[in-house]
Amino acid sequence: MPPVDPSIAVKPLLGLRVLVTRPLHQARDLCELIEAQGGSSWVHPVIDIRDPADPAAAQRRVDRLGSFDIVIFISANAAERGLRLIRERGKSLQGITVIAVGPATAARLDALGVGEVTLPAQADTEGLLDLDALRYPDKKRILIFRGAGGRPLLGETLQARGARVDCAEVYRRTRSRLGAKALIERWEQGQIDVAITTSSEGLRNLFDVMGERQDLLLGCAIAVINERMAVYARELGCTHPIVAANASDAGLLAALVTWRTGLKATEGRTTESKVQPNENG
Repeated sequence: MPPVDPSIAVKPLLGLRVLVTRPLHQARDLCELIEAQGGSSWVHPVIDIRDPADPAAAQRRVDRLGSFDIVIFISANAAERGLRLIRERGKSLQGITVIAVGPATAARLDALGVGEVTLPAQADTEGLLDLDALRYPDKKRILIFRGAGGRPLLGETLQARGARVDCAEVYRRTRSRLGAKALIERWEQGQIDVAITTSSEGLRNLFDVMGERQDLLLGCAIAVINERMAVYARELGCTHPIVAANASDAGLLAALVTWRTGLKATEGRTTESKVQPNENG
């Protein structure tokens, strides 16, 4: 077995060039983690986060916050914008069960001063629905903070279980207005080894923005945040998506490190097999 490259052991992402497609305000910490492990990062958002089309609708729901038993934050953006709205309206989460969809959302809530948060074992809608607090929510009043156009499964299932559900749409996602010229040039120059995408909508936008050069994207490793996204990535033609455990920076970094170290181990085995002596002469 060939010796392990010490640079990989110390900095497992050494030399890896990573495209981060998150909105700018969410990309910095992940880029710093990648670079601390020896990689380089380049941010090209494919989604912009904007105010909801009807902000008054969310305001009306927050004004009734005290009537809810459970509040669910469906993303880090929902946590940030939802909490901002709660405070702007002079309301509080005191006495309300707070649930976050996953570690990234919980971390954002914690950074904003909300420390007592319930988390599912699996960071998605299905994981939320498996929580004890949501398995039998009969007659509970539940408010879901989310973006416009989110999956209806959570709300519909909770209603079917007897809960009274309302949604506060505190942001909307729009396709980034950044052009593709610089992105395509980097890809053509071989400066992108892996692309990180954290939503199915973002992945679709990335394919759309590449236009006739989607072949570059299909020849690149794609990191996603769950199996549902991985299925969608395969439908789009990505053969081997890298699946993170969740959408947190730590989860994405761990997925990249696992993938990269596995790739290096495979390369090492391939090199070893090529230099084996021929016993027949």
